[in-house]
Amino acid sequence: MRNNKLNVILKSQQLFIKNGLQATSIQDVLDHCGISKGTFYNYFSSKTELLIEVLHNFMSVNELERDALLVGKKVDDLDIFIEQVEHSLSFNKKKVSIHLFEEMFRTADIELKKVFTYFRQRLIKWVAMRFIDIFGESKQEYALDCAITFIGMLNTHMRFCLDKTKFAEQIHSIVLYCVNRIVEMMEVMPSKGEKLHSLERLNKQLQTYAKKNNGFEHDLVRYISLIKTHLNKKDIPATTELLDFLQEELLTNQSPRKFLINSTMMTLNNNQTLASFTEMKQLTGLIAKHFKNT
Repeated sequence: MRNNKLNVILKSQQLFIKNGLQATSIQDVLDHCGISKGTFYNYFSSKTELLIEVLHNFMSVNELERDALLVGKKVDDLDIFIEQVEHSLSFNKKKVSIHLFEEMFRTADIELKKVFTYFRQRLIKWVAMRFIDIFGESKQEYALDCAITFIGMLNTHMRFCLDKTKFAEQIHSIVLYCVNRIVEMMEVMPSKGEKLHSLERLNKQLQTYAKKNNGFEHDLVRYISLIKTHLNKKDIPATTELLDFLQEELLTNQSPRKFLINSTMMTLNNNQTLASFTEMKQLTGLIAKHFKNT
């Protein structure tokens, strides 16, 4: 069932890109995906819920590919960060048209706005945490302000001078220019002692969304996908099977069998190599927290 639902999400994404959000009806989705109205409402309660699933899937894949670029690299390498940002921008350009993002941003739908805000906040936090990686823990209190400034600069410069015929060339120049401004800011901010925002407040906002919405599903899929990118050839068959079982049990079973999940997690964590992965620790914490709250 899950694979069929994902297929509808992916095909619907293509339709929304082609026609826009408002111009695409549920009937258009039924015709394009070749499904009945009953099947649609078995998967989604409304077009808004479908849009939310589309956005979650798109952003999850983007984040996964972006984070995979850091695997095996030095976290404080500024060039890797630049590569990650350029990859995300190119991914957006390739997979989703700009007008679709703008339509999502302008939407009057409250639930869709919440999801869009959530992913914008996730991006801000990711940039802030990468700045801490690059500039060090001593600059942590300035990381969020710099992240917000960086994203603002990036978006404004892209809108002002992006030439569609020279996308890759201009993207690199814009990202490099904005990164250089942040480097300059990080050098002077400690002496100024000025700061506006705190990561603690942003974390609380993200946690609130995750509790009320499907942040658990998003994080579960993301951590499992990232763990798979770390696997060596020896571990791939058996470990992939265990990870796929976890995902299937937690996301498709209305009453996940806790004893089987705990047993699977114990097997995974007994692998010392797997247990050393940050994403494995995050997955363990996520599942433990999920069962505590349900």
